[in-house]
Amino acid sequence: MLNASMLLYDATGRIRNANGAIYPPTDFNGGTPTVQGLLAVSSSAAQAYNNGLPYRDSGALSASGSAASSSAPGGIPLTVSGLVAYDTVSAIAYWHCGLPFTSTGRLCFATAEAPASLKGFSNGFSSGFN
Repeated sequence: MLNASMLLYDATGRIRNANGAIYPPTDFNGGTPTVQGLLAVSSSAAQAYNNGLPYRDSGALSASGSAASSSAPGGIPLTVSGLVAYDTVSAIAYWHCGLPFTSTGRLCFATAEAPASLKGFSNGFSSGFN
């Protein structure tokens, strides 16, 4: 099950995400792989399953823009090939367990983005003491 409280959302309510093949997850909480709060998603086939959800060996969630044909525990939509079904265009029709869904039952994702680059401690805080 994905933990909605671990995710970031854009201004329209869509789940913010990053390409998990380029930016592998750094956190995995309650089945939710994130990198700086962005859901880490890969379009590649699943290599492992956790509570019925497909993941890559890196920990990224395996997902596709294809139609949903079934669902995993917790109501997460799956495609015929077993990947999590998402949509980046259709409007949010309803919310379930804190997650946005389209009228066809797919998760509503924002367009993938790169995580913000983090500056080191010396680039920020310590400069105030010079």
